[in-house]
Amino acid sequence: MTASAGAWYRVGTVNVTKNNAAVTGVGSSWQNDVIAIAIGDFFTLDAKTWYEVIAVNSDTSITLDRGFEGSTGTNKAYAIVRNTSGTILTRIAGQVSVQFNQKQLFLDELRTWLNSTNASEELTDSHGLKRLIKTPRQMIDDAEQAASTARSEWNAARDAVETRAQTAYREAVEAASSGKNTVKYDAQGNPNVMVWINKFNSEDVNAAILARHGVDFQLGTGVFPAFIKNGVQIRGFWCPKYQASNSANGGCSVVAGVSPRTYVNYDVAKALCTNKGPGWHMLANIEWFAVAYSGLAFGEQPRGNTNYGRAHDAKHEVATLSSSAHAPGDTAHSAPCYTGTGPATWSHDGTQFGVFDMVGNVWEWVDQLKLQEGQIFAPLDNNPDMPEAQWPAHECYFDSSGATSGSVILNSLITNRTGDLGDNGNGNGNNSNTWRTTAKDPSYVENLLMRQMGIEPPTGALFNGLLYSRNFGERLPVRGGFWLNGGAAGLGVLNFYYDRTNASSVIGFRPALFES
Repeated sequence: MTASAGAWYRVGTVNVTKNNAAVTGVGSSWQNDVIAIAIGDFFTLDAKTWYEVIAVNSDTSITLDRGFEGSTGTNKAYAIVRNTSGTILTRIAGQVSVQFNQKQLFLDELRTWLNSTNASEELTDSHGLKRLIKTPRQMIDDAEQAASTARSEWNAARDAVETRAQTAYREAVEAASSGKNTVKYDAQGNPNVMVWINKFNSEDVNAAILARHGVDFQLGTGVFPAFIKNGVQIRGFWCPKYQASNSANGGCSVVAGVSPRTYVNYDVAKALCTNKGPGWHMLANIEWFAVAYSGLAFGEQPRGNTNYGRAHDAKHEVATLSSSAHAPGDTAHSAPCYTGTGPATWSHDGTQFGVFDMVGNVWEWVDQLKLQEGQIFAPLDNNPDMPEAQWPAHECYFDSSGATSGSVILNSLITNRTGDLGDNGNGNGNNSNTWRTTAKDPSYVENLLMRQMGIEPPTGALFNGLLYSRNFGERLPVRGGFWLNGGAAGLGVLNFYYDRTNASSVIGFRPALFES
């Protein structure tokens, strides 16, 4: 609505009829203007002939004091001189009303603008002109988009820097090891130094061990099972160079010079490995022995931290202790070492580029093997995707030489169970003996897979370590031994004492990786 608070009112046009006192307005607001037209005001078309307004019927209808004297016409320009409605006080009141209405209009528009979800809304300025103004909601959206763009650009720049740093680290490791080691980054962005283990035939490695050490491990023929994944051959696998450690990005890393990650039970350790991304899995027992056999084919059994920060059988061989306050051999304190800080004799192949700390330091959970009520369960090859409930049972039982405790006897059944069926606890009787002297009952049928998995020792077997078992309940294996085991530790040690919930300061793990 256009308002007029002046002395003259000229809003719109009029239609007039000769000799008719009725005047019709077009676009006028005679009755509801901020200063309404009143009886006694003067009407004219030409400022020569004047008529008195004797009635204001509506915004578009007034009545004159006599019939219109001019010619009939439509959309005529006109004027009404405020006589009665144009007093000073009335005009002031009208102007105040106009200002108030304009402010109210602005407030209404402002309220709409503030609450609008549209990109823009109209606001009327002090001259009555309407302008499209961006709404606060749109300003916020634009600011958020700008911030998001800035974050994306920052992240891209950071990722580019990180990628260059990661590439430089990987290339340095590969160059230093002549390609024997590399760095694999997982889904959390954690670095993992890995050793490539090539596929081999069982008979070839067996022949190399026989030629070097004079012992026939009776490993059979064909591709070793660690290199058959769910029935399909693979070129090899990436074995973690070090025991897993904590990571700044969450999850775990495989790097040198840090404390191994412990206090994780079997299921947590396995999840930490699989959460690293496709192809990642907890090192399997059969993979452990692929590494052990290949190392023995080229060298000697590795030593490790088996005597409080030093090797029990070569005490001059030491590593960096996690605690700086104690010396190697100090039996009054726990003594795990930083990963990979021992000499090359502590790696699987006797070089700086091998797999470190498989003997001693901390025990390691291994996957794809368990002892259930004294019977071995394991996949037939390397298959971390097979649900545990589907692992085949094998005719290999861990019997006991005594009714309550004794040595392990491989048997075709259990004759002496040293605890109650279904009891996963640590009570009742235990069995242990040197692994390579494990006895076999006459009814036991020797099993190639059990030899390949390091469960059934061949005559004259070399691997050091003890065999521990509780032949009741469910038991998950740990390998390698820890920092105080002395001669009980070794590549051959197999510990079936623990249930899957056990988590302690002396049990860690390793994440392995299939090539993509």
